[in-house]
Amino acid sequence: WAVKIIIDAIKTNSRWNVQFLRKSNGLFNQQKRTTLKNEINDASLLIFINENNLKFSQNEKKIIENFHKTDGGLIFFGKPISTLSNLTPVQNSKINSSFETTFSTTKNCSKYETFNIFSKTKNIPPVRYFYVNPKVQSEILAKFNNDEKSAAIILNDERNTWHFAFTNFWKWQL
Repeated sequence: WAVKIIIDAIKTNSRWNVQFLRKSNGLFNQQKRTTLKNEINDASLLIFINENNLKFSQNEKKIIENFHKTDGGLIFFGKPISTLSNLTPVQNSKINSSFETTFSTTKNCSKYETFNIFSKTKNIPPVRYFYVNPKVQSEILAKFNNDEKSAAIILNDERNTWHFAFTNFWKWQL
């Protein structure tokens, strides 16, 4: 469901192309086995959704790093991907479990027009979230409504990377 919502959102802009790749004992474009190198030639943004333990090979990691070095944007959802930790605006926390709550935007969020969609977070259903530790150069745009007020949406604008420390946003479509 998360993938469907992202694809539908991207398709609302006719200038953007979207292609979904699934990683499960290999990389697949629909039902065909493929390679990352063949699939990202025309991409300007890679979106990763990690609900468990998504991992990339050294070769795939190098391809993603090269993509990012040439101004490719990266968006991460869910649990941090350990094999791509050098690219993300967050670090793994020692807490591996997920939890559920809502989130609220911070003052930093208002600086970015893109994130105006989160201005009415009272209407957003709870999400499944992971604890993350924002890196020093990152900005926190939203915090979870938990006791710790932990980071929910983290941006490193300089490096063109975002991390949404949650999944289950398919509920937003309901």
